[in-house]
Amino acid sequence: MAGGQRITVPYSTQGVSGVDIFKLGAGTTDELLPIPGTKSSAYHRPVSYPGGQKDVAFLNSSSHHTFENSVQGLKIFKSVANYADSDLVHIRPILINFTSSTYLYKNYYVRVVSDATTTQESTYTYYTIHTTKAESVSGANPVANGTMSFFAPSHCIMKVDEMISVRNALFDYNNDLPVFGIWPGNVYNNPDITTASSGILGLADNGDYRYRLCQWNFMSGVIMEQAGYRQALGCSLLQNDPPYRDAGKGVNAQARIMSMYGLGTIGSFSNGLNFPVMHTTNGSSITATSFQGNTNAWTSEHWTQYMEMPELSSGDKIKISVKVRCPADSALREKNFGGLYLSWRYPTSASTTHHRVDYIAIKGSAVTGSQAPFTGTVPDSANQRRDNFRVVKQGCSGNNTGDETADSKSIVERASYNAEDLRSWTEVSVEIPIPTDIDFSEITRTIRGNLGNDVNDGTLAYGTREGGLTNQIDSDLRCGIGMFFAENGSYVSNASSGILTLGNQFVSGAVYFIHNNKSGLNSSSLTQAELHDTAGTTPAAVQPSNVMKVGGTYTIETLGTLDASSDYAKVKIRNADFSTGDSVKDYIEANDTAGYDGTGFAFTVAEITSALTGTATVRQSGYPEGFANFKPIKNNPASHARGQFKRSSGLIQFYSPKIEYIPVA
Repeated sequence: MAGGQRITVPYSTQGVSGVDIFKLGAGTTDELLPIPGTKSSAYHRPVSYPGGQKDVAFLNSSSHHTFENSVQGLKIFKSVANYADSDLVHIRPILINFTSSTYLYKNYYVRVVSDATTTQESTYTYYTIHTTKAESVSGANPVANGTMSFFAPSHCIMKVDEMISVRNALFDYNNDLPVFGIWPGNVYNNPDITTASSGILGLADNGDYRYRLCQWNFMSGVIMEQAGYRQALGCSLLQNDPPYRDAGKGVNAQARIMSMYGLGTIGSFSNGLNFPVMHTTNGSSITATSFQGNTNAWTSEHWTQYMEMPELSSGDKIKISVKVRCPADSALREKNFGGLYLSWRYPTSASTTHHRVDYIAIKGSAVTGSQAPFTGTVPDSANQRRDNFRVVKQGCSGNNTGDETADSKSIVERASYNAEDLRSWTEVSVEIPIPTDIDFSEITRTIRGNLGNDVNDGTLAYGTREGGLTNQIDSDLRCGIGMFFAENGSYVSNASSGILTLGNQFVSGAVYFIHNNKSGLNSSSLTQAELHDTAGTTPAAVQPSNVMKVGGTYTIETLGTLDASSDYAKVKIRNADFSTGDSVKDYIEANDTAGYDGTGFAFTVAEITSALTGTATVRQSGYPEGFANFKPIKNNPASHARGQFKRSSGLIQFYSPKIEYIPVA
């Protein structure tokens, strides 16, 4: 079975097996379980849980209420939310015109109170609010309402652990990812996006750059100049049960794993177009033209989301955590690293701002000293601040574009884990103190009003919100969580295929992608016998060709008669991108050279168009072009300088990222 969520609210999303996830009992599945408390995307859908979604326009509105004993408090529609005694909530205006209030941007503990003077208790829940948890238990010292409206709801009330939470944390909302790169920009925060028919801006699914993974913003240092300067994706979404296969596209919503990797390239572009550097060893700034082969710099891919912050106090903490796996069959290369981070931007005075990144590092155990990523205070240069832990910035309430900037910057490695110790799923976490240099008196907040336009066209004006979401907040206090993979410049080229290796340049124990190797079709490829010898594997026994099944990999032993009745005319090849290609017969005839007829050609079956009759023979094994986990155990002689292979960057896989606010006691 697959799906994996263990959530407490009814939720009809199915796993890949088609079983309703919430009906599964404990201990009935081997699926990867989320970190306890992780919220499914179902929690953020207006139709299923109106109080939990992150479009602030729909958040819980409240009105002033005076109880029979003249105590002042709040009333909230029960259909919107129900809070329990001692829940910590944050209250702020819902509209621009309410700019002053006792409640303005404050945190309080609530107490549920019954009011005998009203007949509306079936419609509303009534609360008093208190500054301490103990007072909310006893009912002492309720806080007066200040200037809150008696009539039209004037304020939002939000549970703090709902405000500071990762949205779509199980990557189970949106079945599609951009298949041809994206342009970074606005994150469409509406959570009710699942398929092409209800996609962003109503666009048809043609791999359009405006398609997003709901609630997550992507940024990459790899530019595809030939595709409109879009940023390339170094990730895939996997099923959350062993053996963690690709989750597919256009399938039922399901909990998924984010598998991130390096692309081996920064693309082919001029220095003026982009700055590929995400990090350096010494805090320097490195241009695109000097990045290729540079051991002192990394490029990267990120998935990030920002959140509206409650009232913060000195001594508070933020905890970030995620489940991580670095599989042995695609081990992290020596200089690559990645992890989970918290990105802050905040005022330090009336005229200065600071950007701080606190992160958990996942890297090889051999990385030490001058090989390690830079930490500390970044040198006082705008380019150096940009090129050291470069992350996407937040504009108006999640409108994320460009690089985060500030007057100063610091990078803090809060925890470090060896990739070699993370072969199985492991939860990593760290508690991060609220920065001590925040000038709380200089934090500004502005409510955007009800005039939002419906197009993400960059025409954001005061009182509007890109994409039509209203009542959002603009603030110079920003906080976001992100996952990243950083690839070292020594493994990167500016060619679209990355750095390629010949068959006599293998590193024993490394993992390779077979980029260009058509065994049995030309003299420039390694044969399947040579590949088996290099990997220390034994070819399977010879069998009739009618044993072939969809998804199986086979090597041609004998051709038989290669005509329309041949089994090879009825079998279509699976391409490296998992699409369906030509029949084996057509592929051989289109690609073989003089002296080669396809004997010894290896392929994976994508489709069988009619019944097979056993007209030839095959071996049920092989390493076809596009094979992604070829692992040599020996170094080949110079005579094997054939084929083209791409060494894997290694993988860092993430599941169930979580963020928690821990108030000072």
